[in-house]
Amino acid sequence: MAAWQVCGMAGSLAQGGVRRADEAPLAQWIPPSAAACLAGLLGENLSECAIARQRRLYAYSLRSFFQPRRCMTAAASPAHPPAHSPSPAYVSMQGLDEPYIAGLREIFEERIVFNQLLGLKLVGVKDDALLASLEMRHELIGHFGLKRIHGGVISASLDALGGIAVMAASGAKHVGEPVMQRLMRFGKLGTIDLRVDYLRPGTHGPFAMQARVLRLGSRVATTRSDFCDSTGQILATATAAYIVS
Repeated sequence: MAAWQVCGMAGSLAQGGVRRADEAPLAQWIPPSAAACLAGLLGENLSECAIARQRRLYAYSLRSFFQPRRCMTAAASPAHPPAHSPSPAYVSMQGLDEPYIAGLREIFEERIVFNQLLGLKLVGVKDDALLASLEMRHELIGHFGLKRIHGGVISASLDALGGIAVMAASGAKHVGEPVMQRLMRFGKLGTIDLRVDYLRPGTHGPFAMQARVLRLGSRVATTRSDFCDSTGQILATATAAYIVS
């Protein structure tokens, strides 16, 4: 890491922080130049104790930034989860009626033949997330030596789930309309853009997926999706845009 980068990051940590007992191991590799830059930025002569504290704060910020997210699965969810409102960052899917969810499941699992070929299954809806699953099969292997799932399967799965997530959010938004009228909006749905980041290889199924809607406009919707292994560790993430009208 360049000295100017260290200086900039250390300067951003000059104002307060929280000390934790488990910060010491990570703080060992924080370069001393970070504290030196901090002293120069503040125009102060910091004691060794103060320098050590700033190094621990720097370590804590790195730990927080790289804190891994986990995939929400039906199996990992409590039997009676506490009532709470969905995150304001995502479009709510609460209030969906069972006939509409059944219609979405039929479209996702049966009507879209490619999804049926992959073996995608719609697990359900939880607050602001649509959940799905995929069993690992020999036909889905992309690397015959490492036996890992094909990247195209991951991208196609996240694309399909993102589209159905848009349908779920749209159905919740127009919950007063008849079920068939809301399901007919699928005929206007199409992918505009899809970006997938592959984080880790997928070798152990079954796989779990979750998709959330970041924005639901009158013409375009944006989603965020995760592809996870059986432990909930995220293997790939995707952001996508869909035309909705």
